[in-house]
Amino acid sequence: MKNAVLGIGLVAGIIALASCTGNSNHAEDKAQSDSIKAADSIASLPLLENLLNIHDEEALKIQFGYENVTLDTIWGAEGYFSIGTILKTEPSSHIEITWLNSGLKIGILSVTQVSDSDWYADSLATSAWKSTTGVSLGMSIEELQKINGRPFTFAGFGWDFAGGVRDWQKGDLEGRGIAVQLSEGPAAVTLTPEESAQILGDVDVQSDNPLLKPFKPRVWSISVARVQ
Repeated sequence: MKNAVLGIGLVAGIIALASCTGNSNHAEDKAQSDSIKAADSIASLPLLENLLNIHDEEALKIQFGYENVTLDTIWGAEGYFSIGTILKTEPSSHIEITWLNSGLKIGILSVTQVSDSDWYADSLATSAWKSTTGVSLGMSIEELQKINGRPFTFAGFGWDFAGGVRDWQKGDLEGRGIAVQLSEGPAAVTLTPEESAQILGDVDVQSDNPLLKPFKPRVWSISVARVQ
């Protein structure tokens, strides 16, 4: 009888241990599953930096639809151009993609989202896309400065490189692999020669310059690239 009781106790102990192990394994499996789901969820968010992880143009077409991906000319300042891929997922903007291997269209080198709104518009359409830094199209210069944590400088208005951020001035966006171009906004502003010299042409404009207020500069394009 003693042996029978001992045997029953041993079996009960094994069952209990197996139950605990099973629960432990179930908890580990669930945690791993939740982690994978979280990673997949992050990867599926409309973050511009996520596009940098796409292997090639075919993968881009599969993910976003063949009808939304085209080969086209990508225009830059002063007539510079290159051939790249255009991703169009919304009516208010498009995304320009350049490749490490432009022939085979493998390995994304850079991603640039450009507003399709008028450069001189009073406001720009917003977008579902944004950078991991929080920067998004249509954002005001004040909002951009807040994300950076301090004023920054950009190229003056009225020429090919107008509105391009030149120096984040050791703010939070420095070293984050992001470049921004600001729109000029409403152009019907009268300036004195002294005022024009501060914000027009090839000059460094401080983002907190009060002369900018009537221009209402907003984020017109966002470029992201791999941080080396």
